[in-house]
Amino acid sequence: MDFYSTVLKGIYDGAKENKAETTLMTFEDFKNKRKKCDGILIIGSDPIPKEFLNCEIPTVLVDNYIVGEKINAVISNGFDGAYYVINKMIKRNYKRIIHIHGSLEFYGFRRRFEGYELAMKNNNLLPMTYEVAENQESINYIIDLVLDKKPEVIFASNDPIAIMVLNILKKKKINVPKDVQIIGFDDIVFASSTQPALSTIKVFKYEMGNVAIERVIELSNGKNLHPYVTSLFTEFIERKTTKGYRKMKKFFILAFVFLLIISVFAKTKIVFWTAPNPNQEAYWKKLVAEYEKLNPDIDIEWTTIPAAGSSEEAILSAIASGRTPDICTNIFSGFAAQLIELDQLVELNKLPGFNDLIASRKMESIIKGWNFMGKTYVLPIYSNPILMWWRKDILEKYGWEKPPRTYSEIYELSKQFVIPNKKYTMRVVAGRNWWDRWFDYITYYYAASEGKPYIDLKKYRAIYNNDAGIKVAKFFETMFKNKWTAVDLGNAPLYNGVILGSLKGPWEIPYAEKQFPEVLKI
Repeated sequence: MDFYSTVLKGIYDGAKENKAETTLMTFEDFKNKRKKCDGILIIGSDPIPKEFLNCEIPTVLVDNYIVGEKINAVISNGFDGAYYVINKMIKRNYKRIIHIHGSLEFYGFRRRFEGYELAMKNNNLLPMTYEVAENQESINYIIDLVLDKKPEVIFASNDPIAIMVLNILKKKKINVPKDVQIIGFDDIVFASSTQPALSTIKVFKYEMGNVAIERVIELSNGKNLHPYVTSLFTEFIERKTTKGYRKMKKFFILAFVFLLIISVFAKTKIVFWTAPNPNQEAYWKKLVAEYEKLNPDIDIEWTTIPAAGSSEEAILSAIASGRTPDICTNIFSGFAAQLIELDQLVELNKLPGFNDLIASRKMESIIKGWNFMGKTYVLPIYSNPILMWWRKDILEKYGWEKPPRTYSEIYELSKQFVIPNKKYTMRVVAGRNWWDRWFDYITYYYAASEGKPYIDLKKYRAIYNNDAGIKVAKFFETMFKNKWTAVDLGNAPLYNGVILGSLKGPWEIPYAEKQFPEVLKI
C-alpha cells in the first residue's frame, strides 16, 4: 500500500502541474460508469481486462509490463537492481545468498528473480530460491528450510517479505546482520524504521508516477504516439541489516542537540486525526477545545482522516508523504497488528499513568482483548455495533411480524419477496474492498460462531476455516445461486424498497434521518 501511495502522489503532483484532473477507480467502476476521459493510467501488476489493452483511449501501464503487448509502460528496473546488489554481496565474499520471492506471475517479482539468478550464475554460484505468499504463515513455513542452507544473505523480492523475515529471525534469536544479512526491495517508508533498519533497493516510486502522468498527457495531446517502455534505475540503500553500513554519529548528535534546543522553547504540537463522521466531529471538536483550554502549552492540530478509499489507505498515504498523525482513531485490530509488526506504533503500557488510566476506567478485562503479544498499542474508546436493518413495513405485508433470524427463514422469505432482477431479499456482499468484509462476512461469522475471533493475533493468521465459517460461505452461495441477492443493487436499495434488509452501522442513522426520514419513522 505504501508503495502505490507514493506512486499516486507522483501522479497527482504531475497532474496538478499540468492542470489535469485525475480520478482513482477500479476496472469495474470504470466499466460501469463509462466515465469520459483523455487518458488512462493502469497501476499495479494485477491482471488487466483485454478491453483496456485494446481501447482507443491513450493508456500507460505503471509498475507493469506485458510481454508481447505494444503498450506504453513505466516500470522500475528490477532486473538491474537485483543484479547489482547480488553482485555487490558476492564481491564482499558472500556466497550463500538465498532469494525469497513472491509469485513470478507478477512482472516485477519475475524481473528481480531473473536479475538475482543471472548474478549468481555469472559468478558460478548456485541460485537458491523460495517462493512464498506475502503473509507471515507462508514465510514461517519456509524459514527453517532457508536456515538449513546456512545463508549469509537473504534477498527478498520486496520490503514486506524482508521485514517479516527479519522479525522471525529476531524471535529465533538470530543476530541480523552478524549471523544473517537481509536485503529488501522497494524502500517503503517502514524500511528505515525497522530494528535494525532494513538495507533495501530503492524504487523511485514518486518519479514513476510523475513520468507516467507526463506520458499519458503527451499521448492525449497526440505527441510521440509510438508506444515505448520507460525503465527507471534503482538505487541500493544500505542500512543496518547488511554489514557494510556506516553511521554518521557526529552529525546525528549535532542535529539532535540543535533540535532539542529548538523544542525547549517551542509549543508542543500534536497532530490528531479522527473518523470522518458528523457525530464524532461534533464530539471531538468540543473535547479538543476543552483540552487546549486546560493545557495552554499544547496545540492540537485536529482534523478528520483525509478522504481516501479507507482510513488505512489515508494513513499509509500520509506516512508516504511525511504527514503522519501523532494520534489517530478508527484503527481496527488487523491494521494495528500490521503496523505493530513493522514497529510503527508506541507501546502505550510504557507511558506514565497509562495503567492508572485503565484502572480508573475499569478497562482491565477489555484491554486484554486488544493486547498484542502481551503489550498494549491500541486503546479502545468506542464500539460501532454492526446490526441488520429490516424494512418492517414491507415485512408485515408478507406476514412477518418479526424479522427472520435463521438462514432457513431468510430462504423462506426470499421465495415470497424476490422478483428476478428487480427485487432481492437483502444485501449479502457489501462491496469489493477488503474493509467491506466487516459489513458482510465478518459480521455473519460473529453471529454464526457466537462471537469467536476470526484472526489469531498471536500467530497472525485467519482462523475462520471452521464449521461457522463454512456455514456462512454456504449461505452466501445459496443466496447468489438462487439470485436472491446481487452485487449491484442500485442506489439506496433498502430505502427504495429494492431489498428488505442490510447490515448497517450507527453512523447510518443521521444519514437516514436526513435523506429518508419517512422510511426511518415506519
